Amino acid sequence: ALSSSRESRTNLFLDRVEDPADLLLLAQADCKGRGLPVAFEKEQQFWRERMQVYSNIVKDNPFPTGKELLALGVPPGKHMGALLQQARNQILCGDRREIALRNAVRVYDRMKKESKEDE
Repeated sequence: ALSSSRESRTNLFLDRVEDPADLLLLAQADCKGRGLPVAFEKEQQFWRERMQVYSNIVKDNPFPTGKELLALGVPPGKHMGALLQQARNQILCGDRREIALRNAVRVYDRMKKESKEDE
């Protein structure tokens, strides 16, 4: 936090955390444990702002679903989870939903082409 990570990086980080609010407690314990010269209030403010940004993105952007990928021609399979996660990550990093979906289809097409080349 003190190195002022980009919003996209903290969004991806917060997306992996089960309860982002617990990060405040962890950050406070870390500041006290390391005896950092910066007051915890500054780090707390940073995390509160970033959690609000993350919350707004999650609230305002319904993430792509498997049904949408199916409708775009991607067949069901074990690749679906990775494609959906990639699309979610793109949205968390600031890309529009439509772009994230289009890129997921492109990645699938590339995967399909590479698997045929390996045969």
